[in-house]
This record gives sequence, structure tokens and C-alpha cells, in this order.
Amino acid sequence: MATPTRHLCRTLLQAGRQQLPAKRKWGPQCLRAPQRIPPPFRTYSTTPIRQADRPKSEELPEEASASELERTEEGKGPYWVELPERDDDGEKRFLRLGSAKKDTVGGEDGFWLNEADALKFESFYPQAPDPKDYLSPAQPIVAEEVSPEELEQMKELLGGKPGDPIGLYNHLMALAESLDGEKGLDPAIMDDMERDINAEEDVDFPIDTLSKRDVGWFADDEDADEFAMNEDADDDIDDSHITSVAHSQLEVHREVREYTRVVAWDMPLLTNFVKEFKPPTESQPLRFRYTTYMGESHPAAKKVVVQFCTKDLAGLTEEQRLKLIKLVGPRYDPDNDIVKMSSEKFEAPAQNKRYLGDLVNKLIDEAKNGEDNFKDIPLDLRHHKSKKHIKFPDEWRIKPGRIQELLLARQEQKLLVDATPVNPLDGKGLVHSYVESLTAKKTPAKGRML
Repeated sequence: MATPTRHLCRTLLQAGRQQLPAKRKWGPQCLRAPQRIPPPFRTYSTTPIRQADRPKSEELPEEASASELERTEEGKGPYWVELPERDDDGEKRFLRLGSAKKDTVGGEDGFWLNEADALKFESFYPQAPDPKDYLSPAQPIVAEEVSPEELEQMKELLGGKPGDPIGLYNHLMALAESLDGEKGLDPAIMDDMERDINAEEDVDFPIDTLSKRDVGWFADDEDADEFAMNEDADDDIDDSHITSVAHSQLEVHREVREYTRVVAWDMPLLTNFVKEFKPPTESQPLRFRYTTYMGESHPAAKKVVVQFCTKDLAGLTEEQRLKLIKLVGPRYDPDNDIVKMSSEKFEAPAQNKRYLGDLVNKLIDEAKNGEDNFKDIPLDLRHHKSKKHIKFPDEWRIKPGRIQELLLARQEQKLLVDATPVNPLDGKGLVHSYVESLTAKKTPAKGRML
């Protein structure tokens, strides 16, 4: 049984068939970009321009030649448009619209045909359409490909009216391709579909004139909700279970107990690996410093810092030591006579340590090289800002006798504070005294009238 929606769709389909022109989903016309090749036939359309709408007798005049008839039945037949001028014999002139390529049929240049063969064009396209409704063929013709003679002949299609002759030519080519594609459809199927569409009747949709109060709720006529009729199949909740927050607290408690066991049982075993501290000797002037992040991987853990005192380097004279200081530049601290360098070029700390060790050896070798002692280069210490340490004179220091006097005075003051009795506050007594004072204020004096 047809629903109102189906009747509405069929009604709109009939209206579109009678009023709407043919539309082809194709790119803009006159584009130089390559376009896809259309299928052999397009989807069934309700436009009045269809091969099945015309009788077989009107499809091609009987006067047409047999070769033209065969080309038309194969979808390759030419299409022609009448030109306003006539030829020398007084016959009408027609322009071939079958393809962009000229084919010599009935004349020397391929642009002439008798009036009988031109009836084919008049049968399917009586008048020029609106330029905004122009269609594009599979291979549209652009202005660069048209010669001046062909352009003049295309302008004659407009009948002296202003417009786009190339666009009209492409539009006619698109219609020709559309008709050629629809010839591949089965005529019996198309006739059945046409008969079904014409058999549809107009549908009238009554307008509801009831007031809002009479209409009522929109769900009054609906059945009961099937989801509300059946119980949900969810599992029953056990109230004895604890919440997620409680589980997280238990996890923290377990972690604390685990580390407590490590402290109680594993930490004492580390005393077996204790080594006695031995200060570095004179043969170990370099001090390396590492950065370790326990329990995590950090990008700064690969950094290694080396420090050494220039005076601790054995085998260097004073002149060579000054040259070494000039080579290290701003890495030298003149207050402490310490050179500080760091490296994080490599991923492993051991690689950075080896790199720093090799760098120190190269600096020492360069300092010992006597070819250039850098005597003409002054020692630049502007990178370091020395802090001023103020030293008070010894005469300002407190004498030992004065120190004893201050200690005795402070001790006596402490004894006096300790000897003074401190009575604690009695809150109950304070409340009673406050209440009695309020009562005395409210009690009038004797002989005084209220």
C-alpha cells in the first residue's frame, strides 16, 4: 500500500518531468583539464528530451541516405543546424554538430546537407536554451581550438542574437551524447516505467485545522515503550564492594609496605659494599660530576661536568699555565683557579666523560706547544664578576669580658621570668563575674522611680 510519502515523491517526479530541463552532472564548460569519460548511457531521467518520447518515423527523415541512417542507429550519426544564408543553388545551408572534427558528407567541406537530412536536428531541439542552462560534452571545445571561420559559423547558431556561440555548440554536443547514451536502454523497460509514472494520480494532503488544545499530546496513540516493559539485564550491584577511591588507597598502602620491607631487609645488606673514602692524589686532578635521576629516564642524565685546578696539572710551567687559561676562555674562574667544562653531546654519560678527558689532554698538549705562546694576547677576565667580601677590623670584635657580662644579664632575666607566678585563667569565674556586672547595671538604685 502506497504511503503519503511515496505519493509525494511520485508527484514531484511528475512535476519535474514536465517543467525541469535536462541536467547533466559535468564540470564547467571550456575547461582545459582532462575530464573522465562518461558511461555508455546515463541514469534514467524524467526529462522530456528522450529517444523513447519520439515516434520512430520522426527519428530520421525517409529522405536520408542509408549510410546516415546506419550511423544514427549506432549512436554516431551527425546532427545539423540550419544557417540563415543559402547556397548558390538556393538550397538551405546546415552546420554539422556531430563532432568537433569535420567529416565530408554531402559536400566538399563537410558543412552542407540537404533540408531533408537536417530535420533530425529540428525534431529534438526546436529553440536555443538559456546560456545559464548550457551543458558540457565529454570533450568540450575551447576558444583556442576554434578557427575564425568556424567561430563565424558558430555565431550563426545564435541567429544574430548576443550570446556564447562556443557554449551553445558544446551544449548541442552534450545533448547529442545524451541521446546516444539513452539509445542503449531497453525501450520496453523505459515504456513500462513511463506507463507507471503516468498512472500515478495526484495526491491531496489535508491540512489539520484542529486547535492546539484539541490536538493533544503527540504520543497519545503510540504503544507502550517496549524498553520500559522489560527489566534491564544488568548485574546486581553488591553493596559490600568498595569504591575505586578505596582501591587506590589500598594500592598506596601496599606500596608503602613494600618499601618498608625493603628498608628493613635489603638496606642493611648494602653495608657489605661500603668503601673507605680516599682523597684524590696528585695524579688525579680531574673531578667528574654526574646527574642521576632515580627511577626515571631524564634527558639531563647524560650530562657530565669536569673541574680541575690549573695549578694541580703537573708538568706545566707558569707560561704554559697562562696559555691554558687563555685557551679555555670564559670557563676559567680566577677566584678559585678552577676550569669547569661540561658535555652532553652523546647519549651515554661514559661517552661524554671520555670526550671531556680527551679534550683536557688536547688542551694540555696545545699549552705545551711552544710555537705560539699567546704573549701578545692579554688575559681577559671580564666574564667573571668577583664578589666583594667585607672584613671587619679586629678592634670591632666583642671582648671576652663583654661576652660574660651579656650572658649573666640574660641568665638573670630568665630567672626573674621563671620566678614570677603565673595563674591560669578560670573561665568559669570570668563568666560569673561578667554576669554579675551586667545584673548590677540593670538593677535600679533605691528611691529612684522606674
